[in-house]
Amino acid sequence: IVEPVEAVTKYRKSVPPNVDGAVAKSLEKLPADRFESAKAFSEALANPAYTNATSARATDGSAIPGRRALSLPVFVAMSTLAVASIAVALWGWLKPAAHPVVSRARVVLWDTPQISPFIVEHGLAISPDGGMVVFEDSTASGWQLFAKERDRLDVRAVAGTADVYPTFGDPTFSPDGAWIAFVTRDLKVKKVPRGGGAPIVIADSANVPLAWLDGGTILYGDGRNGLRAVAQDGGIPRQILKGMFSGRTATDTTRRVIRKVAGLPGGGSALIATCGFPCDSTTTDLRVLDLRSLTWTVLVKDVVNGWPLPGGVVAFVRKDGGVLAAPFDLRERKFSRPPVPVLDGVRISNAVRADMAVSAEGTLIYVAGAGPTASRYQPVWVTRTGATTPIDSGWTVPMYSPGTCTCNGAMALSPDGRRLALSVWRANGEGDIYVKQLDAVPFALTPLTFTGDGVSPVWTADGRSVVYSEAQGNEADPAPLLRRRADGTGAVDTLLPTIGGVVTTRTIIEIMPTRDTTRFILRVDLGPRLPDVILAHQGDTTTTPLLADAAFAEVYPALSPDGRWLAYASNESGRFEVYVRPFPDVNASRVKVSEAGGKEPRWAHSGRELFFRNGAHALVAATVVPAATFTLGRQAVLFDGGPFLFDANQSARSYDVAPGDQRFVFMRKVVPTGPTAAAPDRLVQVTNWAAEVQAKITGKPLK
Repeated sequence: IVEPVEAVTKYRKSVPPNVDGAVAKSLEKLPADRFESAKAFSEALANPAYTNATSARATDGSAIPGRRALSLPVFVAMSTLAVASIAVALWGWLKPAAHPVVSRARVVLWDTPQISPFIVEHGLAISPDGGMVVFEDSTASGWQLFAKERDRLDVRAVAGTADVYPTFGDPTFSPDGAWIAFVTRDLKVKKVPRGGGAPIVIADSANVPLAWLDGGTILYGDGRNGLRAVAQDGGIPRQILKGMFSGRTATDTTRRVIRKVAGLPGGGSALIATCGFPCDSTTTDLRVLDLRSLTWTVLVKDVVNGWPLPGGVVAFVRKDGGVLAAPFDLRERKFSRPPVPVLDGVRISNAVRADMAVSAEGTLIYVAGAGPTASRYQPVWVTRTGATTPIDSGWTVPMYSPGTCTCNGAMALSPDGRRLALSVWRANGEGDIYVKQLDAVPFALTPLTFTGDGVSPVWTADGRSVVYSEAQGNEADPAPLLRRRADGTGAVDTLLPTIGGVVTTRTIIEIMPTRDTTRFILRVDLGPRLPDVILAHQGDTTTTPLLADAAFAEVYPALSPDGRWLAYASNESGRFEVYVRPFPDVNASRVKVSEAGGKEPRWAHSGRELFFRNGAHALVAATVVPAATFTLGRQAVLFDGGPFLFDANQSARSYDVAPGDQRFVFMRKVVPTGPTAAAPDRLVQVTNWAAEVQAKITGKPLK
């Protein structure tokens, strides 16, 4: 490879001079000094008069002392043998590569058979070589990235990713596959080595989508539906697209929501999947963004997402789950021929999210199905010993994101325990609050909201009204704190129009009224930081921070019945544990309550117990000893909470305590039986899918 090639005659003196010269020429370092074709090489091997001009060796046979002249038959035989040998070697070197084998297989990554919507699109990535799948999953202490290698059956946690944004971390590999970038819960872009390790912060104030381009540029959302670019090693970001977020009442239809980004070869442009707002009821399209001119062009309309494939192809998926592909002209930013169908049956969630991921070399993973099938959950009474009784045997609640977002089933019992307020979401991403009557037959179910985004219901102290928030908010259309009479009559009262003068998407996550009815303890999300717990006053835009450590998450605020103690959960120790502080002077002291992980604290009506779910989701009762200071007594595990819906996303409490403190209300999953039982979601992996796509585009079957 490096040293000059020695003459063949050094090792075999009988080799004819022309063969010696031809071999020497064929092994020259510079391509221009070698034969221009295999035909020319063959002719030189068979021509006794051939002379290699670049060789210093003689070619007439007389310059080599002691060489014996070969007879013509012997020479012809040797030349023919040499030509045949070289031809065989050339065939093995130059023959076309074997056609790749396309294979399909079921893949198991998550323990739950029902794969939650969005997580394949925003929580899974395939390495450029197709050899690793990285995906999000929940643990007792939060969410984490896990990796599945092609040659292993088991999965491993990716070290340094325990703060990934739940189900929306948008993990993405670097073009060389050596690094994994992701969005964190505190809205940063971080990267870790492929094998895991200490994370490196790339950018702050970030959000999905996330893409790592050829050449080392990372594109990421800026939290206001704009798009920024930053170098793969960090630095000062630059704005690529300005924020285009428009409110529900806005009329500017030219603004678009940027949903997904995929880099095109060379790193100078990218595919951008966009939609109007709200996405589920407006036109979607796939655009090509030129990163030099910062202009974009609509490539195809009414599609959900798109990906570049090897061979200069772009594939895209429609709202009906059909996938099409066509050759793409990178310079002209358009297809060079009409797209053709290449796949169908991809599951589409909320009409705009494709449960599908594609690697740079063309490995495909997708969820098979036309759309998410709702899991059914039944509200049940559960005693302290774990015995369950359906609240209404004929009543079940649909859930479209089981195990990852219990905002669907966030619920609260009225002070007298005779009514249940809960938020139920639909497959299109909308939901409303309902009130269920529990003390009369039939058990009436009354809708309380009709806007399609009611969340986090709680009762006023007198049991007459329900306080709640809205799921989406922005400057043009805030998500305030609202109140309405529980029977659905009367006008909706706005208690807080903004939070500290700032309104962002999903501002209010949890609501906890205080005893004086004019103050509310709120868990809020104010943008590029972890959620805070604040104290807000009705009609006043100023707020008081209660738990606002930017390094940790403080969730599930729960105020004791006497108003003296504030319980909450924090991950400051590395996993979520339950703590108690005095209220309102929260900085006076702090007591750790849980011993093996803890979330969702709720007080007994007597104030003598604090309930919470431990790291294994079991319900624990911690005795509170009456004293001037907060004093804990013994703790006891009441029952296993595994059969009941739990909150893995820190979005809402998944249970409530009935008056008398002897039973609780939970959501129990209804397992279908018989011929109507729903089949589990099928996660399908297609290896060498890009070759199959090329064959369908050209009309030539794979061999």
